[in-house]
Amino acid sequence: MAFSILANVNENEMFSKLQEELEIEPKLESYTITVNVSDQDELNQYVVIGDELDPTSPRYSWSQFSISTQRGLLSYTGPTGKNIHTKAKHC
Repeated sequence: MAFSILANVNENEMFSKLQEELEIEPKLESYTITVNVSDQDELNQYVVIGDELDPTSPRYSWSQFSISTQRGLLSYTGPTGKNIHTKAKHC
């Protein structure tokens, strides 16, 4: 499962809590968050704040998030969420 959300702290408190968990300062009012938990290997599950294709965007391990934040992200159904369809690359 992989998806992006245009997060806004005024829409959902979870987006503010997420920044607190990651100790992001200064706090962002709105930002893009990409969640990729499509790989069964926990080491390859991650969250990106900002543009996933931008190498300077911070990347975090999925396991860094509290269970309540993980559940909130996975169950998010707001208007700014978008599924990302990824294809596995085979060599």
